[in-house]
Amino acid sequence: MQGNTVIAERTFTRHYMSLQISHQDIYGKHFQVRLFYDKKAIKTPALIIVSGSEGRIEKAQNIAQLLSSRGYICLAIAYFGLEELPKHLKRIPLECLVEAKSYLRQYPQVDSERIGIYGRSKGAELVLVEEILFNDVQCLVLNSPSDVVYEGIEGKWNSHTSSWTHLQKELPYQKFRLRDYLFSKLFRKPIPKDCSARIDIGQMHSPILLLGSTVDEIWDASSAIDDIVSHYKGHYITFKKYHKTQVTC
Repeated sequence: MQGNTVIAERTFTRHYMSLQISHQDIYGKHFQVRLFYDKKAIKTPALIIVSGSEGRIEKAQNIAQLLSSRGYICLAIAYFGLEELPKHLKRIPLECLVEAKSYLRQYPQVDSERIGIYGRSKGAELVLVEEILFNDVQCLVLNSPSDVVYEGIEGKWNSHTSSWTHLQKELPYQKFRLRDYLFSKLFRKPIPKDCSARIDIGQMHSPILLLGSTVDEIWDASSAIDDIVSHYKGHYITFKKYHKTQVTC
């Protein structure tokens, strides 16, 4: 532009996902997934993408589309909120991730020795609690994580159950107490954590990347990151904290 005069212009197209990326839907006993992959890929690293309390598959799919264009085979997973899946975020079986990992390991284009999991918010909680039991992937990326298992969610209310189950048994969980919540907001102090609900990562060895905000409006992801780092006994863990309310990816 020169003043109000256009001197030159160029039109270009930005693709959210590379044109060579294909996708397919897979239905398992405990999950529904959408796989994004390059048909020409050979022995490619793979990522399972697990989104948060919004449920369904859209958020996980968005992240999977972006990362599949960067050379990964990506599996966007839905674990509640779709037909044939639990309606609410309560009593979700950890087997949804176990089955997703098993599927990827058998997929011919995937390098079974290079599989990681990306989880955000409530999905990061799911990933962490599943991996303390199985600990069988090569890396974890946890965006806005929790270091405890929280109570499930039924609509807009607490479910009075755990968020997660393993072998049909509920995992110990931190109950939502309105008094504790109001106290934390009034005095700007963290909510006391139930020791039985803590996610014990002492035996984990997978490399972990932690992302979070110092001003998270949903839960105290910053102190959760500190707790995870302090209890990690593996060989590699790193974190990045952002000074804004959300870390979007």
